[in-house]
Amino acid sequence: MMRLAVYSFWLLVVSVLFQHPALAQRLTLSGLVREASTGQPVAGCEVYLKGSRQIARTDSAGLFTVPNLAPGRQQLQLSSISHEPLRVEVSLTENLGRQEFTLARRERTLKEVVVSAPRAGLGKLGCGKWRERPFSRPKSRK
Repeated sequence: MMRLAVYSFWLLVVSVLFQHPALAQRLTLSGLVREASTGQPVAGCEVYLKGSRQIARTDSAGLFTVPNLAPGRQQLQLSSISHEPLRVEVSLTENLGRQEFTLARRERTLKEVVVSAPRAGLGKLGCGKWRERPFSRPKSRK
């Protein structure tokens, strides 16, 4: 009877430990982000997994990697300042491989900016008056 109780206790402990999320299988999501019209890689694109604090940024070749993810379905959001944001759902499995995503270019027209400044002068003081600056030599130390 005692042996059965000890066996049951250890079976319960082992099953709880292996179901803990920290010990569960973790996966890595890697991918390539391209521009839809040209097929060129998009550098500096943020890749965000909804519901987590993990954010990755694409490199100059458009590649990104997000490590340590739990298996299952994940909401992925890709955004770049010069492209329309993209939201997709990916299913993370053992044999996922590298994913490819395309972003549509976003054209923006900015308002006109006029930059003006008063005429600059070398001898002008802050109050608007001119003054001659005589040349002075530093005093020599004895």
